[in-house]
Formats: sequence, C-alpha cells, structure tokens
Amino acid sequence: TPTPAPSFSIAVSNAAPSIIEGASATVTITITPTGGFSDQAALTINNPADVTASFNPASTNTTSTLTLGSATAGTYPMTVTATSGAITKTAGVTLTVTASTAPPPPPPPPPPSTSTISGTVIDGNNQIVANAPVVVLGDNQNSEALATQALTAVTDANGKFTIEGVTKPYDIAVVVGSAQAAIVYKNLSKDDPTLIFFGFSFTGIKTATLNGTVSGGANYPLPANHIDRAVFGSPETRHDNNSFQIADASGNFNATIDWFGPDSTSGMIHALQWEGTGSFPTQFTGYGKRATTLTDNNTANNQDIALTGLGSQNAGGTVTVPTNYSIDSKNLAVTFDADSGLQIGEDSSSNPNFNFVTPQINGAKLSMFVETSDASGKLSEVIRTGFDVNNTNINITVPTAPTLSLPVDNANNVNNATEFLWSPSSANDTVYITFFGGVGGGPNFVVISDTTKVTIPDLSGQGLGLTGSVSGSTQAYVWNVIAAGPIANVDAAASPGLLNKFKRSFQEDSHRAESNLFNFIAVQP
Repeated sequence: TPTPAPSFSIAVSNAAPSIIEGASATVTITITPTGGFSDQAALTINNPADVTASFNPASTNTTSTLTLGSATAGTYPMTVTATSGAITKTAGVTLTVTASTAPPPPPPPPPPSTSTISGTVIDGNNQIVANAPVVVLGDNQNSEALATQALTAVTDANGKFTIEGVTKPYDIAVVVGSAQAAIVYKNLSKDDPTLIFFGFSFTGIKTATLNGTVSGGANYPLPANHIDRAVFGSPETRHDNNSFQIADASGNFNATIDWFGPDSTSGMIHALQWEGTGSFPTQFTGYGKRATTLTDNNTANNQDIALTGLGSQNAGGTVTVPTNYSIDSKNLAVTFDADSGLQIGEDSSSNPNFNFVTPQINGAKLSMFVETSDASGKLSEVIRTGFDVNNTNINITVPTAPTLSLPVDNANNVNNATEFLWSPSSANDTVYITFFGGVGGGPNFVVISDTTKVTIPDLSGQGLGLTGSVSGSTQAYVWNVIAAGPIANVDAAASPGLLNKFKRSFQEDSHRAESNLFNFIAVQP
C-alpha cells in the first residue's frame, strides 16, 4: 500500500457565531496532520472591513483560537485558509451581528423629600416676637449664594410659624424691616427651630420694688470693711443683674427688680455678708434667704431677711491663656440655685494663679468668669461652673478668638457674593455668630453658622438690601465674629440655650471669643 503524502485537514467549531453589536465571539480552528505532516499551517481569513479578526496562534499544526468582532449589524460569510507550502485547505465561517438593544433609561430620581418646619422666634430677652417675617432661603441649601425669593411665613401672636415644603438642610432668616435687621441660621436640619433675634427687645420690661430689712451677721450698722449684698433670682431673671448692695446703716433695702415675661415672677432673695478689702473677701459673716413673689408695677414690702453666721473656705486654681493674650480679670461668683448667682470677688492682676475666700453655704457652688484680650482687640471669655466652695484645683483654659481674614479691612465694592472668612477659634463645640452692622443707621445682619465662611444673604426681595435700591449706591459697614459655645452645631444653636452662652450666665458653662473688627463698603449692583 503506497504511503500517503504528508498533508492536513481543517475543521471549525462554532462555524456560525452570533453576537450583538460591539461584542465578540471565538471560533476554534483545528488542524489535523496526516501522512506524517509536521509543519505549521499559516492561518488567514478574508474578513470584511466591518469585522475584526485575529488568530492565536497565527500558525499551528494543532489548534488556534479565532476571535471575531463587529460594531455593525449584518451577516458576514468568511473563509478561513490554512496554508503550508503547496498545501491549502479552507473552511467557512459566518458571523451574524445583531443590533444592540439599548437598556431603558433609569427612572428619574424621586423629588427630594420635604419637611414642614414649625418654629418660634424670640428676642434677645427670650420673649416671643409676633408678626415677624420668616423666610427659607435658596434652593441649593449648601450654597453661599442665597436666593431672594423662597418660602415665607409670619409669626403669630405666640411667636410661632409654619413653613411647608422645605428641603433639608435649609437656611432660614427672620427679617424685621422696621428694625432694619435680619438674622440668618445656616444649614439647619431640625423641624422645630427657635430663632433668636439678637440685640433687640420687642416686649416691655416688667418692674417691681422690693423692700425690707436685713439683720444679724456682723449686725448693723456694719463694722468697717464689711459688705452686704443681695440678689433676687427667678426663672425669669436667671442672672446676677438684679443684685443690689445693702448700704443703709440699719440694714434697710429698697431695690428695683426687672424681668421679662409674665406679670408675676416667683423666686428667692439671697443676702450675703462679708468682710474684705477691695474685691477680695477675707471672711464671710452671714447668709440668709427668703422666698417671694413679685408683681409688675407693685411693691413687695417687709421682705425681711435674718442672717445666720457661716464659715469660710478657700478656692483657687490656674488660668491658661493663649500666646499673646493677657488676663484682664478673674471673677468669682457663688451660685445659690439654678436661677441666681452673686459675684463676690474680682482679681484684675495678670497672675494666672488665683485664690479666693469663699462662703460655706449648704448647696452653694462656685462659678469662675475669666476675661482675656490681645493687642489687636480680640477678646476671649470663659465661664466655668459647678465648683465646690473648697476646690483649690480649678483649672481654666481660655480659647483663642477668631481672626478676620477676608475681605481685608476697609475693602470696597463688597456685595452679596463676597465671601467673609476668618480663622477658627481653638474652642471645641463652637458656632460662629457674624455681625454686619450698617454705619449711621444702615441695615444690620447676623449670620449663625458652624463654618468659618459666610456671605451676607441677599434679602432685597424682603426689603432689606445691603444698600439703597439705586444702582451704585453704597453703605459703610463694620463686621466681626463671635465664637460661642459649647454648642455642638447650628441645630443646637437654634434654641433658647444659645442665649445663656451669649449673655454670660453664671449658671452654665460657656465660652465667648470675639474677633477683631474690620470695615468695608458695600455697593448696590
């Protein structure tokens, strides 16, 4: 039998691949040697321009993978040719490409969820503000460029307002045109904010007269270097502004007490007597208290207080101040209860260490109020409360105040797009209250934020533009920033608690750091 000549055969698996536009398919080319064939067969294909084709490997005597692809729909018959010397073998391949079906577009995003904001407006004395316009500013709540037309409401007789359809976070302003003033809270998320209209009182002050006689202690008339002071405290006063000295030789007193809110206020009179020189008590000689109720435009007569003797303790500690700051004063107060405190000592030396004689009163606590400043006019104050009367390890750290950065002092051509920047206070849990005061009776703006950058909101749509309505008109302003706390964020600042941080209450820890002052000229576009 004659020996067959060396040769080979060609076979194709998946000879009719099908793909969609832009995809690819693979075909296996098999070379089967016969008659002792051992050479390589070179592979080629007559693919049209719309079809890509590649062999791996391009020459073989076993198998090769052919990869086909196309981005154009159609049917493409092709021939694969294997060549080795004079030997040529062929096999057919037909690629079918179908048009791709685009996926359906994604559904439109749902509209942002909205909230109903039901809040209250109060003034700087924690009293309701009726008939105050309230406006939610802007569609992009994270933008400093605030819109002038938005959702509005007016507070009712109880200072309440409701605005529906608000997207969080939101900026909100109270605009009182008659006062030429507005306050803005930035990036709020709470549903029930209390907005404080700083610097204004829209309700009348209540006043009563308190009279009586103090007896006991070192007795009257007081010996030399003795002081007798008293304070009336109630939930409506909650500060030491209603303290008074009993200077009458017989211990009689006749004091005017002020408060805001209801016509009557119930609280406690505390009287404290001590011996000392200047602002430093050396010993305490008597203490007494009495509950009473005061009524507006009336006199509470015969509010006599008998002092009993008491012992003295010592309290002291150290103040740590920032670099380049100096201590202006270290003040000690005794707090009798949640509503009343009485300053009993002041140390105006620059010495960071302090020591005071303190009264040994059952349940009483101490508060320290420290004031510092630097050469540029920045101020930083700290109140720390709740110390025992015999605490000799009181440590108080004073934070740095913000430092104004931009626009530079005496800048011109400032408008609602101008960014105001400052360096932060070193205090933790701080919000920033930025005051923009129009000189000569111009508009006043207050912006509360937890960032170190704000703009003046464009409230011209509410009748409170930066300057007059005439294009090119100008208005001079002064601005500064107060860092107040501890307050976690702007939501926490939208509450009456911000007043205690701002108004130096002896009943609550606080810090208040005030920047230097800059001037600028605003111009109407």
